[in-house]
Amino acid sequence: MTAKRYLEQVRRIRQEITHLDEQIRTIRSTVDSYHPIQIDDTGASHLNYRTDKMSEKMSEVVDLWQELEDKKADLILREAEVRKKVSQIEDAAEKEVLILRYLTIHPRQPLKPIGWRQIGYRMGYSSEGARHIHERALRDFDEILKKTES
Repeated sequence: MTAKRYLEQVRRIRQEITHLDEQIRTIRSTVDSYHPIQIDDTGASHLNYRTDKMSEKMSEVVDLWQELEDKKADLILREAEVRKKVSQIEDAAEKEVLILRYLTIHPRQPLKPIGWRQIGYRMGYSSEGARHIHERALRDFDEILKKTES
């Protein structure tokens, strides 16, 4: 696995968490819209159908919630693992660029990486300078990954 792909796993897990959270909210809003008793034109109640549907949806929410909790735990472990490996890089600027690009949450768009211009600004470089540091950091990170895989 390449260094970049390895580092991007954190963002992919965050995206999966967001997707699961959205699914749960959608199902919950659907369940909230169910009325416990509905009487049709003949006066018959559809309570059993509604109750069964609600139970089915709530069961789906429970399963998704468990998957969400597992993903959150995975994210915590993955971030710790990435931070530990990033800390093995000797150059402070390389460490910082990897942390900003892959581990720092974008303030306005949490699922997107922080842009090169903003990274360069935070580090005191141009966006192009930040990219060059990033290239060196990825090469060094690749070496760290090779050492840990063997």
